Amino acid sequence: MKQSPSRLLGLALASALVLPLGCAQREGGVLGFLSSRLKDGLEMVDIGVTVTATPQWTFYAALLSSVPVGFGKVDGYFFGVGGGDIGAMRIYYNHIGLGVWGRERSGWGDGFLFDFGGFDLDKPETMHCQGVGPLGFLLPPYDRRPAGAPT
Repeated sequence: MKQSPSRLLGLALASALVLPLGCAQREGGVLGFLSSRLKDGLEMVDIGVTVTATPQWTFYAALLSSVPVGFGKVDGYFFGVGGGDIGAMRIYYNHIGLGVWGRERSGWGDGFLFDFGGFDLDKPETMHCQGVGPLGFLLPPYDRRPAGAPT
């Protein structure tokens, strides 16, 4: 029996929509599931404006966390969609990338929708830290991320 391409496409699409449901949290029912998907969606994009009390400079990019290049250090406020939330929130990041090695240290404050607990520069356990680039993944210090906070 030969399958038509449209039927195979429909089966693939249905599978892509249903299979992730097994990975979802069970708490909160449908609203809990939709809340988790909203958080996931908000973690995929950062679009907004950053405002600082003093002039600060950054030039940094890390394509898929695999090729980090540049340096950046910003301590200010972010207005927009970012850090897994929406609204005005405090932001801090200190990144460096040398192509094959890099380190990222960042913190996002609470926005309008969710309470992630914010961050404190004097408490490393509240900051997101990760190595990027091939050597950054392998060499210590290793990743640290506050529980429940967006990535």
